[in-house]
Amino acid sequence: MYLYQNELIEEKGDLVACLAHLETTKSFVLDTLVWRHRKADLLVKQGDFDDAVVLYQELLAINPDHYHYHRGLQAALCRRADWLALSSVPSATESLSAHEVSTLLAIYEGHASPTYGRLALDLLSGAALEGPLDAYLRRGLVKGIPSLGSDIKALYAVPAKQALLSKLVATYLSEEATTSPSEWVWRLYLAAQHFDRIRDISQALVYIDRCLQHTPTVLEFYQKKAVILKHAGDYNAAATVVDQGRQLDLADRYINNKTTKYLLRANRIAQAEDTIALFTRHEGDPQQNLYDMQCMWYELAAGAAQFRQLHAGPALKKFVAVEKHFNDFLDDQFDFHTYCMRKMTLRAYVQMLRMCDTLLGHPIHVQATHGAISVHIHRYDQQQTTATTADSSSKQSAADKAKAKRAAAKARKAEFQKAEEAKQLQKEHDALEKEKATKKSKNQSRPKDTPVDPDPLGEQLLSKSSLDEAWRLVTILQQHAPHDVDTHVAAFDVAFRRQKWLLCLQALLAAHATDGSWHPKTLVRLVRLYTAATPAAVGVVASFLENGKAVLFQGLNDIAAILKHVAATHTSLEWQVAVAEAESLAHGSFKAGTVALWLQDKGASSLGVYETAVRVVEKYGSQKDQDAFKQTAKTWFPYATLFGNKYDTK
Repeated sequence: MYLYQNELIEEKGDLVACLAHLETTKSFVLDTLVWRHRKADLLVKQGDFDDAVVLYQELLAINPDHYHYHRGLQAALCRRADWLALSSVPSATESLSAHEVSTLLAIYEGHASPTYGRLALDLLSGAALEGPLDAYLRRGLVKGIPSLGSDIKALYAVPAKQALLSKLVATYLSEEATTSPSEWVWRLYLAAQHFDRIRDISQALVYIDRCLQHTPTVLEFYQKKAVILKHAGDYNAAATVVDQGRQLDLADRYINNKTTKYLLRANRIAQAEDTIALFTRHEGDPQQNLYDMQCMWYELAAGAAQFRQLHAGPALKKFVAVEKHFNDFLDDQFDFHTYCMRKMTLRAYVQMLRMCDTLLGHPIHVQATHGAISVHIHRYDQQQTTATTADSSSKQSAADKAKAKRAAAKARKAEFQKAEEAKQLQKEHDALEKEKATKKSKNQSRPKDTPVDPDPLGEQLLSKSSLDEAWRLVTILQQHAPHDVDTHVAAFDVAFRRQKWLLCLQALLAAHATDGSWHPKTLVRLVRLYTAATPAAVGVVASFLENGKAVLFQGLNDIAAILKHVAATHTSLEWQVAVAEAESLAHGSFKAGTVALWLQDKGASSLGVYETAVRVVEKYGSQKDQDAFKQTAKTWFPYATLFGNKYDTK
């Protein structure tokens, strides 16, 4: 209660009164660590940095691994009260002056605590870094710490530190004769992590295979090999490898869940469902049990896998399930209102209320909402394609009409077979439930009214799919994730299909305000809007679109000038692909020489960027362009299934 009062005083902005109140209530507050931490933060905000340093050092003497204490200590030492608002330690993320670096090193360098030593690695550079980094790595290797490679991940962002890590790893691998077998395997493991980090996939696979040959019973080795294969672009092989590790310990829930995620990413949906079902209740439908447990990571991954297979109904069902869970969270908060008031846990109560205010902006909900929007858009595009095909068929010759009629009959037959398969699946589902019910023993306490899913394939949800429903989801994102450029990209995509030109303009302006400039995704949509929205098409809103150019065109005259400027100032493959797609939209053809320009990247960009490039060249380029790009890129990604390669797991 006293700490809640203190928070209210701080929110008023009276830091002097807040500190005085904290001192007055000291004897009544039983959680002395929270009291001291709060006082230290208030001292920093008030500018009493020296007193704050003393308090933070007392707290770190109790718990040297508490990163919030380190954040406060660094804020006090560097006289930067604004650092208290950071979610991470400033030394790892902020640009520091030479004076600030030397001030922090005086505290962190040479300290016995591993946490202090790790934070010092972010501050050190050049020759001064080699000794402490070598000592830190050797300590982790002797102890056999699997997460050592992940711990030093941030160091790879600095080229000089990455080069030093390469040098140290080479040194460790040259000392096999003087290294014990128990430590040697972890040196091999660090080497695998290192080469994976610098994107030398072949070397990473060599060293992780040596780890498995040395000790084939360590689960981390299988998981790391799966990660390497995922980065290489062979999701199927990655799923197979991690499943091999799962077989070593069938009682390990973590590796079971990890295997399920990899199977779903490889689109092996049925096997993933069987795998995750091993850790659900044995009675009832495993999918219903997962829904009851609000297992959202699974629903997200399953929805994405179904959508990649173009199973729109099952995909939408999974994404909608996540939305329902978050709505349940919002409803459940009311159960705590009277409880928190009665128990006087007011600080936790306020935290819960503030959390609920931003709950729908949680990354999981945002991902699920984007997934559902994608399904609705895909469904709409399918319907438009069907309508266009039907319209063009009326203008065909007799022979073409006969051919189209046969194709339509074939499509109807396929649709009928799909409906029959759905009915059969439902019958099998009901029969399985009935069989389980008859086998139930008398001692089991299974409820008699086990819920049966009336729409296992999401057909009912799909029948209600529309752009209006997609726009409802877009408005949720606009309210709760307004700083995410993907929110405004989704808003544009839905509004464009609804031919709501002002909403398209609003989405582009919001994206521009978020990014401050063009983005590869918004560049393509900018061209799409101003190419399609001719004065004759948009009517009275033409003047608004014209006014929008003042912001969106950034002082350039037209679309051609924008594309020329972007092509000259942004040379990464991601931007080159965006420019090529925008030019294809603007001119109706794939520009000659585009593929040759892309191939100058020589595999430096991520596989995700190459996936986008393949999509663009397949949509707009000629067969010659497609073959030229894929055949060359195939040599840069020797295990990527995107280019027809694969890794042999045998």
